[in-house]
Amino acid sequence: MQKKVIVQRTYLTFSIASSVIFLALVLVGFQSYIDISKSYLFVFIVNSFIAIFTISVFLFYKITIGTFDGEGFNDLLWKAFITGLIITSISTTLYIYIVSSNINKEWFTFFLYYLLHTLIILFVCLNFFIFKKMILYQKTKETANLWQIFEVLLYFLIICNFLQIPTNDILFPLTLIPVLVMGLILGLNIRWIAYLSYKLKIKATIYLSSILTFSVIFIFVIYNLNFYNSIGVSISQNIFTISLLFFITIYSLISVLVLLFNLPTSSVFEQKFSEILNLQRISGSSQTGKTEKEVYDMLLESCLGTFMAKTAVLEILNKENEVKNIEFRNFDIKKYNEIKVLLRKNNIQLNENYVIIEDVEKLNQTKISQDFGLNSFLILPLLNFGERLGTVYLFSEIKNAFEKEMIDIVLTYVNQASTSISNYRLLSQEVENARYKEEREIAKKVKKHLVPVIEIDNQYLELVAISKSADEVGGDFYDFLQLSDYKFAVIIGDVSGKGTTAAFGMAAMKGIFHSLILNFTDTHSFAIQANKALSVCLEKSSFITLSLFLIDTKENIISHIRAGHCPCYIKRNSNQMIDKIEPKGLGLGILRNDSFGKFIVSEEILFSKNDILFAFTDGIVEAQNEQKKHFGYNNVEQFLNTSNFNSLQSSKVEFENSLLSYCNSNSLDDDYTFMIIKFK
Repeated sequence: MQKKVIVQRTYLTFSIASSVIFLALVLVGFQSYIDISKSYLFVFIVNSFIAIFTISVFLFYKITIGTFDGEGFNDLLWKAFITGLIITSISTTLYIYIVSSNINKEWFTFFLYYLLHTLIILFVCLNFFIFKKMILYQKTKETANLWQIFEVLLYFLIICNFLQIPTNDILFPLTLIPVLVMGLILGLNIRWIAYLSYKLKIKATIYLSSILTFSVIFIFVIYNLNFYNSIGVSISQNIFTISLLFFITIYSLISVLVLLFNLPTSSVFEQKFSEILNLQRISGSSQTGKTEKEVYDMLLESCLGTFMAKTAVLEILNKENEVKNIEFRNFDIKKYNEIKVLLRKNNIQLNENYVIIEDVEKLNQTKISQDFGLNSFLILPLLNFGERLGTVYLFSEIKNAFEKEMIDIVLTYVNQASTSISNYRLLSQEVENARYKEEREIAKKVKKHLVPVIEIDNQYLELVAISKSADEVGGDFYDFLQLSDYKFAVIIGDVSGKGTTAAFGMAAMKGIFHSLILNFTDTHSFAIQANKALSVCLEKSSFITLSLFLIDTKENIISHIRAGHCPCYIKRNSNQMIDKIEPKGLGLGILRNDSFGKFIVSEEILFSKNDILFAFTDGIVEAQNEQKKHFGYNNVEQFLNTSNFNSLQSSKVEFENSLLSYCNSNSLDDDYTFMIIKFK
C-alpha cells in the first residue's frame, strides 16, 4: 500500500511539473510566436512536455481508480460527474472567452487555449479508467487481452501527436478508426448494469447522461477551435484526446440506452435476485449458527416478500403435533382463532399438500373477510420426512392473489426452512446428548475420586467394600475414617438424583463427614449439624440417606444412626444369629429446620470378636430379575446365614455373584454398594 502511494505521488508530481513547464513554454513562445513557431526544436520540446503531462495523468488515474463491488459503480460515476461538471464549466468559460477575443492581440487568450487543452486531457483520462472498471467487471480472458491492446494503442497515439497530423489529412482518420472500432467492441461489455437495483440504475442514468453531455460539449469545443494556429500539437490535432472523447461518448450513449431499456424489468430482476438470496439464507441458516427463531423470521420475510404481502402467521408444532409457538406478522391471536374457526366450519383439512383459498366470500361465512379485509389466503405445511413441523398462513387483501409460479417459489422456501428447522432440532438434541454424556463422565470421575476402593485390615477390624455405578451415574457412596487408635467412623449412603447433581451432592456430604465427625463424636449431634450444613448447599429437590457407625473397639460398642437408609445386619459369631438394625431416622435435607432432631434416633450396638456387620444401599434389595421380582432382604439374610466369612474378600465376591446371578446379568440397572466389617 505504501508503494502505491509513492507511485501515485510521483505521477502527480510529474503531471503538475510538466503542465507548468508546458504552459510556461507556451508563454515564452507567444512572445516571439512568428519566429519560434517555425523552430522544430521548440515545437518538439512543447510536444514532449504535453506528452509527459498526458502520460503522467494517464498513469496516475490508472492506479488511483481502485477496485469496487456492485454498489461501487455509482460512487465512481458520481466522481466522474462532479469532476466533469467542474472541468466542463471552466472549459466552457475559457472557450467563450477565446472565441470572443482577438487572439492576435491578447497573449492571455493564447495561454487559456492551452489551459483548456490540459483540462480536456484530465477529463478524458479520468473517465477512461472509470469506464475501464465497468467494462472489465465480470471480464473474460478475451476482454482483458483486448483491453491491454487498447491501452497500448493509446500510448502509440500519444507518440503520433509529435507528427502533428492535420485533421484533413487521410492519415488522421486512418489512425483514429482502428482505435474507435476497438473502443466500440469493448463498449459492448456492460454486464455491470445487471447488478444495479432500480434506484441505482436511475442514478447511473443521470450520471452517464451528464458525462455524455460533457463529452459532446468538448467535441463541439474542439471542432470550433480547429482554426486556431497553435505552437505544437493543437487540441483538434491531439488524436489521443479525440479518440478518448469519442470512446467516452460512445460508451456513455450505449450505457444510457441499455439502462433505460432495463428500467422496466429491474423490479422483476430484483425480486428474482431477492428470492435467490432468501433461499440461500434459509438453506444455510443451520450452518451459519442461526437459531430456530431466526429461521422462522427469515421464512416469513421471504414468503411475504415473494407475494408482496404484509400479513402472515407461522404455527410451530412439537413432536406431539401440538402448537408450541405462533409467530405473527400484522396479525393477532383473535384473528388467528377466527381463521381456525373458518377452516373448521368449511371442513378444510391440513395435510401434506398446500391449501389455497382464492375467494373467502365463497366459503361458509364468518365475519373475517369484512372485518380484516382478507379476500384470499394460502396455507402451506412445514414437513420433514413426513413429520409435520408447523404451518404457514399467508393472507392477501385481493382475490386470486397467489399465482402458481410464486407458490412454487414459496414451497421451496418452506421445504428449505423445514430442513433447517429439523437440522436445528437434531443439532440441539445432539448438543444436549453430548452435554449429558460430558456431565455423566464428570460425575463418574467425581465419584471415582470420592469413592475410592477402601480395604482395611488392622488389629481391630477388617473392612471390604464395593461400589459400582450403572450407566446412569447415581449417588451411592461410602467412607472410612480412623478417629483414634481404637475409634473408627464408617459411613454409607445414597444421594438422590443422578449424574452431576448426585456427584456434587456426594462431594458435599464427604466434606461434611470429614469436618464434623472430628467435633461431634455422638451420632445424633452429627446428624443434626450435617442436616443444617446440607440445607444450605444441597439443592432443594435433593436429599441424602445414610447410615453412620462410630465404632469403639475398646468398649466394643457401635453408635449408630440410620437417616432414612436401608437397615443393616449384624451376624453374631457366638450363636450365628442375625440381627436386623433399623432405628428410626429421616433422610438429611428432607426437613430443613430445627425440628429435624426429633426424627432421628441414635442407637448403641454391642459387638463381639468375629461378629460381622453388613451394610448396603437400596440398589441391592431393589435389584430385579427377569420376572421383575426384587432381590429383597430375604436373599441378603440367606447370604448372611450361609456364608462363613472366613475370608471377607471371598465373601464379597460370593455376594456380588449371587446378586448378579439372581438378576441374570453382568451388571445392574442401578448403583449398588455394600460393605462387610469383621471385628477382631
